[in-house]
Amino acid sequence: CYPVTLITTNGMGGDTITKTCYINVVPAGSNYCSPAPTLGVGNSFINGVHLNTLNNLNTGNNNGSVYTSYPSPITDVALTINSVLTIYSGLDNSDYYAAWIDYNNDYDFDDANEKLGQLTNVPANSSTTITFAVPAGTTLGTKRMRIRVAHTSNSGSIIDACTPYFFGETEDYTINII
Repeated sequence: CYPVTLITTNGMGGDTITKTCYINVVPAGSNYCSPAPTLGVGNSFINGVHLNTLNNLNTGNNNGSVYTSYPSPITDVALTINSVLTIYSGLDNSDYYAAWIDYNNDYDFDDANEKLGQLTNVPANSSTTITFAVPAGTTLGTKRMRIRVAHTSNSGSIIDACTPYFFGETEDYTINII
């Protein structure tokens, strides 16, 4: 990863800010999965996500995209301190919501502690939360966070980050571990 330095000057003086490990170069051929539900979004959509300064609200609809990447804005998340992720639900009363962070930047969400939590049978038009703490020892810098909603016929399902369920939506965000 690479640091970024912003230097500004004017007639009144100047200022400099440096963000450590702010840009990650992705090797060619390295990609995250982009799950595509077999029947589209339907009423199983993410209507908003809030985490610290990230506030992406009223973005969902039943004719929306099944996958969206939001590379900005980036929000800071402190190492080992509890953070609260709020997810706003769509129009279905029996959806599953889950969240992950790829802490080691290996282009998957399968490693220990990367699944932040899962919520089942979330009511329509509601907000629900997942509280998590970034594990000690996690490398600082930018990481991919994934939020998913899935509508599945298997009661009690444990959803993963890549399976194409019947209906649903996936949103990816960039966070910065500090």
